[in-house]
Amino acid sequence: MLRRLTNQVLKTGSKTPSTEASALLQEFTEKSVEFERVYNVRKQFLVNIAQPLAMVSQVQRSGGTLLSQLVDGHPEIHAHPYELYIGYPDKFSYPDLDLSASPETWFEMLFEKPSLKSFRDGYQKHPDSAEYDKKDVFPFLLLPNLQRELFLYAVSQNTISSQRDVLNAYWTSYFNAWLDYQNLYGEKRIVAGFVPRVNIDAGNMERFFRDYPDGKLISIIRDPKGWYGSSHKKGPQNYSTPQVSIPIWLDSARAMIRNKQNYGDKVFLISFDALLKDTAGHMRKLADWIGLTWDDILTVPTFQKMPIKANTAFKTTQYGVIDEPLRRAKDVSEEDARYIDQEAADVYQDVLRMID
Repeated sequence: MLRRLTNQVLKTGSKTPSTEASALLQEFTEKSVEFERVYNVRKQFLVNIAQPLAMVSQVQRSGGTLLSQLVDGHPEIHAHPYELYIGYPDKFSYPDLDLSASPETWFEMLFEKPSLKSFRDGYQKHPDSAEYDKKDVFPFLLLPNLQRELFLYAVSQNTISSQRDVLNAYWTSYFNAWLDYQNLYGEKRIVAGFVPRVNIDAGNMERFFRDYPDGKLISIIRDPKGWYGSSHKKGPQNYSTPQVSIPIWLDSARAMIRNKQNYGDKVFLISFDALLKDTAGHMRKLADWIGLTWDDILTVPTFQKMPIKANTAFKTTQYGVIDEPLRRAKDVSEEDARYIDQEAADVYQDVLRMID
C-alpha cells in the first residue's frame, strides 16, 4: 500500500505533505485574514434566531441558575448560559428601547458585559465564597466585536418595526458569535434565559409580554427559611437579617401570584424544594408546558452539555442536582425562623396552591 502511494506521488509530481501544507497556509499567514474569513462565514451562514423567549425570573438564590443549567443541553433550546444582562439601566429592568435610535445605540444598551469576562477568563457560574478548581472553568469563545458586527448585519437584513425585531437580531448575534456554542444548529422552540427580580415589577412584565406574546415566564418559589439561610450565607451584607431580607422574598412571591393571575397559562410556577426532590418529574411537566421533546439531559445541570457544579455558596464536590439546599432552613436560628414564618408562611402557601 505504501509503495503504491509513493509511486503515485512520483508520477503525478505531488508535493510532499509538509511542502503542501506550507503552500496552502500561505493564504492565511496573517491572523487578520483568518478572522476576516470567520466573520464572512458567520454572515454567509447566519442562523436566524427569532424564537420566543422563556424567561426564568424570581428573587435570587431560588434556583434560577439550576434551572438554566438543566435546560442547557436540550437540542430544541437556545440556552443563554449566564444571567441575562440585556436590561437597561440595570439587569433588573426589562429593556425599553427607542426604536428611532441607531442600531449602534441598541447594541450598546443590550450588550452583556459578563460575556467579556467569560471570554477573557473562561466561563464560571459560582460564588467567590465557594471552593472550586480549574476544571470548573470552561472555555467561552464569544467574540464581542464579531457579535457587534453580526448584530448590525442582522438589523440591516431585516425590517425593524418593533423591539422584538431588535431582540431577534440581538439573539442572532449572540449565539452566532459564540464560536464554540454546541447547539447552534437544528430546530429550536425557544430561547431560554434567567434573570433575577425582573418578574417583580409589573411594568417589566407588560413590556416582556408586549415583545413576546408567545413568550413564557417561569418563576421558582423557595421555602422562605431556606431562601434566607442561603441568601445570608451568600451575601450577609445585603441579607443581614430576616427583617431586611424577607420583604424582598415577599415582593417576588406576591409578584408570582399577580403574574399568574394576569397572564395565566403563559406563567409556570415551580417549587424549588419539589424540583430538587423529583427533578425528572417536574422537568417533564415543564417540557410538556413548553412543548419540548423529552430528553434525559433535562435532569442534568450542564454547561455546553458538560457537567457543572451547583451555584452554591457552600462547599461542594458533587455534580448533578444536590439536595443540600433542602437543609438550609436548619441554619436559621429559632428566633429568625419564627419571624419568617410569621411574615411569609401564608404567602408561601398561597403560591404553592397556584402550582399545577
